[in-house]
Amino acid sequence: MRAEDRGRIDESLAEFDAAVRREGDDVRDALEILAEAIAADRSRPAPGQPAMRDYAGRLLETSGLDCLVILDPEGVTLSSGQAPGRAGQVDQVKRQLGGAAASIVEDEIDPGVGRALTLQARRPLPGYGPGTQLVGGRLLDAGFLRRLSPGGAVKALLLDRDGGIVAASRPDDPLPVPPEVAARLRRAGEGGDDQSVGDIADRGVAFSYRARRLRAGDGTVLGALVAAVSMERFERLSGSLGRAALGVMAVGAAVSLLVALALARGVTRPLRQLEDMTGQIASGRYEAVPEVGGPGEVGDLARAFNRMVEALRDSRERLRRAERRAAAEEVARRVAHEIKNPLAPIALTLEGLRRTREVRPAEFDAAFELAIETIQEEIRRMRRVLDDFSRFGRLPAPQPRPTDLNRLVESVLRLYRDDRSGVRIVADLDPALPLLPIDPDLFGEVINNLVGNALQAVGDRAGVVTVTTRAGGGVAALTVRDSGPGLSDEARLRLFEPYFSTRPGGTGLGLSIARRIVLDHGGVIEADNDPEGGARVLVRMPIAGAAPAA
Repeated sequence: MRAEDRGRIDESLAEFDAAVRREGDDVRDALEILAEAIAADRSRPAPGQPAMRDYAGRLLETSGLDCLVILDPEGVTLSSGQAPGRAGQVDQVKRQLGGAAASIVEDEIDPGVGRALTLQARRPLPGYGPGTQLVGGRLLDAGFLRRLSPGGAVKALLLDRDGGIVAASRPDDPLPVPPEVAARLRRAGEGGDDQSVGDIADRGVAFSYRARRLRAGDGTVLGALVAAVSMERFERLSGSLGRAALGVMAVGAAVSLLVALALARGVTRPLRQLEDMTGQIASGRYEAVPEVGGPGEVGDLARAFNRMVEALRDSRERLRRAERRAAAEEVARRVAHEIKNPLAPIALTLEGLRRTREVRPAEFDAAFELAIETIQEEIRRMRRVLDDFSRFGRLPAPQPRPTDLNRLVESVLRLYRDDRSGVRIVADLDPALPLLPIDPDLFGEVINNLVGNALQAVGDRAGVVTVTTRAGGGVAALTVRDSGPGLSDEARLRLFEPYFSTRPGGTGLGLSIARRIVLDHGGVIEADNDPEGGARVLVRMPIAGAAPAA
């Protein structure tokens, strides 16, 4: 397995861990909301009442969860939303779940699902006295696996403890279960490494995979996650690169021959133009080039170069559109999630109003005022989410004009130098930097976002934020460095995703907006940890209006 293939699969497994943490946080938040609503519900049934059996099922309909159980202090199931028939039975697995983080649990989901892998958490339910627990979670299903590889490069399987497929990222075209992984699951009691690697063929296509056994909180093996990448595409890519290398060598040989012929004939100007074209392509500038004159092979070679430039430019534009679609899908998913959370308390509040009117009409007016306040607060919360989303979607198209990037940087830094006493801001600007074809208003927002994030990373302690500009190879580079703690592995992978933030209260849109502005200008933005400490964000922009190499 090649290093780039291992990297893709490692990223998928790392994203699985990150997705489990995110889903676990969502589950705990949903349980927190439900527990508060249950505590405030004066019409909730008491343990032992017939209505108690169906209570968790009614809560499950509006909670956004796939399973929900109420346990008494001894672990006896008082009410189960996903398996009502288990009321009265002791459930030691759920009773022993940790309270700090969600855990993977094998559970029975009725009707029609059966045994399934879920991510569940528990929290105290004070409305029913000390020791009573509220346990709930979500299914680890095909939708969950698809989020491990938004671009579809990695195929994923979720297996049960017997090696059977529980879920697949592509249900219509699942990867075969590797026999070695199934055998390791059946030998789980013998110990051994939880990680395994190997190769498998599916209908004549070779796949390289990595597998990881999944364990419950007590260490019991529940199943395995398999992430695989097809070798076919990389073999085609390798073949294409090999042919491209041969083509470059052939072009180089042809250029050398043409140089000799041109020198013999005194024709040097067309060859200089060909040299300029080669330099532009090497620097990633895929702009159209003027037709090179000259008879015979010189003219043919120039036209071949122009066709290659056009093909490369089209490929880069298709890639950029695909990235934008993937970003839009992630934004839609996050917005849907943020809007779904307020719906549970709204639904529970309305249900409580209905019951109060039927059972205790004298208390309805007081309950109505409190309910209105709750519903209005949740509506305001949804409105804030939608306002942020609307701002992200209404970015104007750039209006580029020749702009002095150094002067733009100085104007932004001037806003911060008077307000930050503990952080020193250093500008290292290239005086030879030419004018750039950018929209100064939009690009000023990019610089403002990058500097603002760097200052927040340093915090209140003494530190340095350095802004650097450089020019070379037809590309202008803007670098913002900070002396803060640097970026975690997850932050480096997701820093420019919409709604991802590393600080409490952050909207997670600043760097996403900055990335979109840079892409709309034909540039590239990257983030990494600086070798000397802290984080570093690099923006590369074309000097003559063409995109730099990605």
